[in-house]
Amino acid sequence: MSSQLSIEDAAVLAVRRAVEAGATEAEAYVVQVKGHQAYANNNLIVGTRAISEAGVGVRVAVGKRIGFSYASSLELREITEAARRAVKAAKSAPEDPEWKGLPEPSSYYPTPEAVYDVSIARMRPERAVEALSEMIEEATSVKGVTVNRAMVTVRVTRRAIASTNGMLLVDIGTHVDMWILVAAERDGITTPLVFHNVHSRVSIPSPRHVARTAVEKATRSFRIAKLDSPKRMDVVFEPLAFAELLEYTLLPAVSGDRVVRGTSPFADKLGEQVFDEKLTLIDDGTLRQGYNTWRFDGEGIAMQKTVVIEKGVFRMPLFDHYWAARAGLESTGNATRNEYLSPPRVGTTNVVIERGDASIDELLEGEVLLVQGLQGAHSSNPVTGEYSVLAAPGWIVKDGEYYLAPGVMLAGNIFAQLAKNLVAIGSWHEDLPGFRSPWVRVSNVVVTPRV
Repeated sequence: MSSQLSIEDAAVLAVRRAVEAGATEAEAYVVQVKGHQAYANNNLIVGTRAISEAGVGVRVAVGKRIGFSYASSLELREITEAARRAVKAAKSAPEDPEWKGLPEPSSYYPTPEAVYDVSIARMRPERAVEALSEMIEEATSVKGVTVNRAMVTVRVTRRAIASTNGMLLVDIGTHVDMWILVAAERDGITTPLVFHNVHSRVSIPSPRHVARTAVEKATRSFRIAKLDSPKRMDVVFEPLAFAELLEYTLLPAVSGDRVVRGTSPFADKLGEQVFDEKLTLIDDGTLRQGYNTWRFDGEGIAMQKTVVIEKGVFRMPLFDHYWAARAGLESTGNATRNEYLSPPRVGTTNVVIERGDASIDELLEGEVLLVQGLQGAHSSNPVTGEYSVLAAPGWIVKDGEYYLAPGVMLAGNIFAQLAKNLVAIGSWHEDLPGFRSPWVRVSNVVVTPRV
């Protein structure tokens, strides 16, 4: 008889084994992912890969000493060993005087919409290959375009959590991810690689639309902008670039752990106007078809919608149970994990930037630098808001004409720019994994040409 357990049984067993080993509190978080990928290089489909991963993370307390371990298997023996390792780690850890215990189950759990589809769960690998083939066919139908890489991923994720506080929860969701990286060549000029991706929880996105969007951006990159020296410009951030910048600046700054520790620049500004009134930022773990939408977070607390910034006013940090308890507040359902491999920490679910009223013509009016993505955003400073990044790629748009700006650097302070230099926000949304945003135009950005 196989000792491979269901996700519910694995969670319950891990908690039981941890208590038997000496834990006063125990929690087990189980993730199981199944699916398939099809991938391509240099215009050719080169393979498929089955996805089959499962594991359990065990967090325990022995008094106020906390330990964690995990097993990359749902085998009985591996789970038992992980529980014992977690207890052993706790017994050798220093006491945490701020520990107030594992969370209790929430009184209500949402029923998210459009996050699971049985046809996606049952999809055969051949359908992913077909979608990938359509992407390549559409992209290469344009003369001079090469598909550097592309991928289609289809997966079903099952989650379970159990604890000594009476939690036993399960959840299931489907995801389809599709992306392509293309370049174009004409008259001896080769454009930079241009990336485009889409996702869905319940359907297969249009492969041809994905390819056309990437090709359109690549083929507008043959004319080169002339930038002789650094200057201050208006910059329009596409959602990918804006997400990459906020990930390492604003989002850490509104995390409850930083607010409680006093390392956030907004730690003492709750209820105050910190940004332009055009900016509203929401974290919504219940978002319809949201990439990170689930019934419960990484420690079993109900997902919810939290208004973080409302018309420029700092309304609420994001909390998991531990940091909320330290602040004397309730968790906002923002305990996130690296699947089962890590204990919970404060993180975002689906970040939503509310739409503004600017049309694309208004956003690109005059002369601006349009930026699709960034390199180097990870080096930005979440305390000061300072950043210095490479546009990847970027275009100077002047009077409706596009000119590639290869290798340009952007520098500034995103906190100051969102407070004093937020020119306009687009009137439409675009979706990325975990991020929904319009285009955003800010001024007073130092743009430096490649030397």
